Amino acid sequence: MTYTLHDEYIGCVAEGTYATGAAVARFFEFSSETISGKYQRVEAAGIRAGSRVERTDRWAPNPKGADGDLKFEVLDSGFGLLLQHALGAFSAGTASGGFTPYTYTMGTLLGLSTTWQVGRVDTSGNLNPFTYEGGKVKTWEISNALDGVLNLDLSVDFAKETMGAGAGQYAVSTPTYPTGSQLLTFIGGTCTVAGTAFAINNASVKGDNKLDVSRYFINNGGIKKEPIENEYRALTWSLKGEFDSMTQVKRVSSATNAGALAAIVLNWVSPQGGGLSVTLPNARFDTGPVQAALKTPEVTLSGKALDDGTSGPIAVVYTTKDAAP
Repeated sequence: MTYTLHDEYIGCVAEGTYATGAAVARFFEFSSETISGKYQRVEAAGIRAGSRVERTDRWAPNPKGADGDLKFEVLDSGFGLLLQHALGAFSAGTASGGFTPYTYTMGTLLGLSTTWQVGRVDTSGNLNPFTYEGGKVKTWEISNALDGVLNLDLSVDFAKETMGAGAGQYAVSTPTYPTGSQLLTFIGGTCTVAGTAFAINNASVKGDNKLDVSRYFINNGGIKKEPIENEYRALTWSLKGEFDSMTQVKRVSSATNAGALAAIVLNWVSPQGGGLSVTLPNARFDTGPVQAALKTPEVTLSGKALDDGTSGPIAVVYTTKDAAP
């Protein structure tokens, strides 16, 4: 069978054990992917009489896993697994009208890993599966701009790359996609700051899971141990809108902690009632420069999402037809 670029695909599955692959079962429409393997060489340094360059038998392959970025346009079904692996914890709400709300919050990432497969077509018409095991989400971003679709971007680290078709998880996949899903766009989006509507034309929430992805050891067969968190995670946000008053800008210059904090709620709803919302109960306002210019005044506010010990730093509610994340 001859394939074309239109047959390329990407899919994943949750692993039971880190870097122990499984056949991918969930497939995504994707905007782009940059996953690639990393390969080093262990080279000898010994001196040998008569040799002026390195010998062909004095080096060894040293694979160092893989990593890369994935960009998706969010639909109202199919994305719960990615949110779980980005944040760590989830709970299911009560289904209504065929939709179930799943709430994703910060929790342990230990034991959460995925196998991914990318089907790439060469110019000879061959569909080549590239399989990546031990997937851990390093960073993530949820963003939306005026006239655009809600985006989810992931930066993922992997324990190993396997090129070409084989058996089990290495076999070529046949993609299947959720039926009846709809896009989340700016049209169904809203934003509130401290409970008051704030008109924006660009929003972004980013997370950095601060994983140690360099856990290689002599006695582990060249495969890294599962990356673990090794410092505080970072949660940042930005909102771009019109400079319509001093209300939001003055939070940046507040002389008190309380005055610089406010709850931010971003919400998107699909035409059929699915959706995604991001709540930052304690968003700190760090920057918000305003300049005079002969145009409609704008302001870009940004800062961190903090934890007050009670409400948590973030809650993402994904309302979907999916029976499970």
